[in-house]
Amino acid sequence: PRRNTRWHIAQVTYRVLGLAEYPAKLIARNPVPASAKPKKGAEVALQFIYPSEDEALLGCVAVDADGKPKVDLGHRLLFGFLDRQGWRREEALGGKVEEVEDAVEDDEQILDEVPALTWRRLDLEHSIVHMDREKTGRPRPVPIDPDVVRALAAWRTLSPARADDDFVFVDMAGKLIDRHEAAELLRAALMAAGVDRVELHDTSSSLRRQVRLHDLRASMVTIALANGRPEEWGRRRTGHTSSALERYRRVAGTVKELTLGDWTPLDEAIPELCAASAKNAARNAAREAKKPTRGTVDSSTIPRGRGDRIRTCDPLTPSQVR
Repeated sequence: PRRNTRWHIAQVTYRVLGLAEYPAKLIARNPVPASAKPKKGAEVALQFIYPSEDEALLGCVAVDADGKPKVDLGHRLLFGFLDRQGWRREEALGGKVEEVEDAVEDDEQILDEVPALTWRRLDLEHSIVHMDREKTGRPRPVPIDPDVVRALAAWRTLSPARADDDFVFVDMAGKLIDRHEAAELLRAALMAAGVDRVELHDTSSSLRRQVRLHDLRASMVTIALANGRPEEWGRRRTGHTSSALERYRRVAGTVKELTLGDWTPLDEAIPELCAASAKNAARNAAREAKKPTRGTVDSSTIPRGRGDRIRTCDPLTPSQVR
């Protein structure tokens, strides 16, 4: 187990044996000295990106000297999706499920790894994904926000991998984004977009680490709480327990004072997807316009009289002209 987990186990053991010594008087002396407890690990600072930094990252369309984009469009979509939906790395890109303290037994499925998200599993019509396995082993339905749905629909028209069984999060070469390289890709993309805030990249402090892909999940929760979204909403989206949100709750209070704002809608934050989304909207509007329309139906049950006048039984109500 992790160092903090060992510390909690030792703390409980020491406390129980202390109660057995006194007042229960079941043992003569606590056999575990206080000095035997392992040291608790120092808490590392919570990393998250600001909405303005996200906007700069997703809007980065700069190219290098060879005309190659500095930040791949598929990478930008992944980053924007994660800090708006709060998914874990393996839920989007596949991979081994993280081991956590409260993970439940999964004897029926026994999934060592979670498959990467494919277009077939992504239900854009109903704006939902049904996850069969996640960090704690509890299957859950996960809703997708409307702006993210529009962005994903636009991405499918641009992606080199569009078939039902193709992966959603690929680069412009059609290759699934490597989950092991994703953190380094994120840091490089932030620097290319001019997001060089020292807290995200500095490695000199033992109490802070470089921004990771998982920190986009922390960004989603922190910004959501700072903007007044209920904790229940956050738990439904991320699968967090109430106790797990305590750390985010403390940081969100400070973020709220800074009035950093909220995320730009994903289909508007990425220029290429904004244009494709507008085309999709125009195409859908054209289809709706071509649908046959029914004639108007008069739902009135009052028969029309000569001259199309209706007499009412209320003497105070004048005649009404149809």
